[in-house]
Amino acid sequence: MAKMSNEDRPDINIATTSTLSMEALAAELRQVGKVSFGEKYPHPFLKVNAFRKSKSGFIEPRTMILQRKHKSESVDSAESVTEEPSETRTLCIPLVKSNRNAYGAKVTLGRARNNDIVIRASRVSKLHCVFVPQADGNYHLMDMGSFNGTKANGSRLEKNEPVTLKTGDEIEFCRYAFEYFNTQDFIEELRRMP
Repeated sequence: MAKMSNEDRPDINIATTSTLSMEALAAELRQVGKVSFGEKYPHPFLKVNAFRKSKSGFIEPRTMILQRKHKSESVDSAESVTEEPSETRTLCIPLVKSNRNAYGAKVTLGRARNNDIVIRASRVSKLHCVFVPQADGNYHLMDMGSFNGTKANGSRLEKNEPVTLKTGDEIEFCRYAFEYFNTQDFIEELRRMP
């Protein structure tokens, strides 16, 4: 088995209170129904679309190979390997506030451990960007002056200039690409999964 550097192990670089498998969420939705699922997950999600491996392109996380050492291990403790897959999954991250910082309702993303979404990569700033909930249920995305920048739909954001997110918007920073989903559209995305 070939050893991989942390930069080649994107599933380990993302640390949140819950990085979830869309396949598991789709199964849960089928089991509990739309209403109960929406009550349990009333927040938007970021679908992990790609990890840029190098300047030449992206790695699709759907094809990422994961292997658990023991069935009792959580998926988040699984290691990336280059052997036959024992499980593949599409990752998603709920935009949920933790108790690790004093930023009120803002969901923070960055390299520092006190962020709500932690991405341990050297090219991600300590406080890279924030997701700010609005009264109408939408979220704004703001870059916090990160060195490598934050892009929304291919356009680099100016520091502290909010952009309103809508389902399908692509968010990029460094080598990470995410697709934003509001709650209802995320449920519909899960319903289309096999």
